[in-house]
Amino acid sequence: MTASKPTSPDEIIENLGGCGRFQKYMGFTVHLTKTLISFSVMSTIMLTATPKWWCIDGTSSNNTASCAENDNGTNMCAEKACILNKTKCDTFEFSGVRTAVSEFKLLCDLDYIPSTVMSLQASGMLVGSLVAGQLSDTFGRKRPYFAGIIIVVVFNFIGFMSTNWIMFAVSRFFIGIGAGDFISVQHCILSEFMSAKWRPWITGFPSWPLQVCALALVSWLIKDWRYIQLFCCLLGIPFLFTWFVIPESFRWFVAHDRPADAQKIIERWAKINNKPVPEVGNTVIIEKESTKEMDKKYTFIHLFKSKELTKITLLLAIDWHVYYPVFSLVILLFQMID
Repeated sequence: MTASKPTSPDEIIENLGGCGRFQKYMGFTVHLTKTLISFSVMSTIMLTATPKWWCIDGTSSNNTASCAENDNGTNMCAEKACILNKTKCDTFEFSGVRTAVSEFKLLCDLDYIPSTVMSLQASGMLVGSLVAGQLSDTFGRKRPYFAGIIIVVVFNFIGFMSTNWIMFAVSRFFIGIGAGDFISVQHCILSEFMSAKWRPWITGFPSWPLQVCALALVSWLIKDWRYIQLFCCLLGIPFLFTWFVIPESFRWFVAHDRPADAQKIIERWAKINNKPVPEVGNTVIIEKESTKEMDKKYTFIHLFKSKELTKITLLLAIDWHVYYPVFSLVILLFQMID
């Protein structure tokens, strides 16, 4: 149908059912794909965990045997094993799961590396989030979304092939970039096809904590840091084919004066929701005062351009800083139980 006056994207969404089968398919697909991201990010806690260990230097064999026999689950042995008989320990033995710590002997003088790797991954997520916002505004939502998936898949494989802790740390940094990219863009993709009423429900669905619980089970079954990364890599490959399921944001097309492209998405959307096809040719997002205003480019700096925007930005930043530690604690609890 042809609208008699300019309509907003929100009106088109309502005319197409608000939250119909199309949005439900998209929501299910995006949240399922998030499994790759949650597994890849939170698995770092398992990959850098320190298993039970003791010194096996040949000059202290008696102390070694006593140390191993007395290790009843506490860290008393590990705390004393860095120096035996006033000699620095150079050779270690491990029991239990295989992690990057046991693989690269990240103990004693190198015990700062596991936490550094986790910090590098968090830094990567910060970089990915900032870059993704600009890229999604410039090139659309879909390409950065899938770029994040590809980065996570590729660098999980690189982590699996790591020959030293530096290579592993670099892979974690780039996994953080891919994860930050995906997490930022997936909210846009879901929100821009939903009516205001349903946005909190579809974007706030607690898929992440459920996936973290599943990761704890997967890690307990695999018990090998390399194969956990390989599992994450292989897990991500099928999600690359959701390229044919996830559309570009029709709002982005409208905002960039590409109504023909937006119309194609709306036609597919209307068909799935079994609704009449509206015309997007005279759709507007907001009234612009001038051509100069329409052509204005926005960057990260604009999040702090006003007092209200600054307040919202800081509150959201605090919210995310609380969100991730809570689910990190869940993983640690599973480790303690194991």
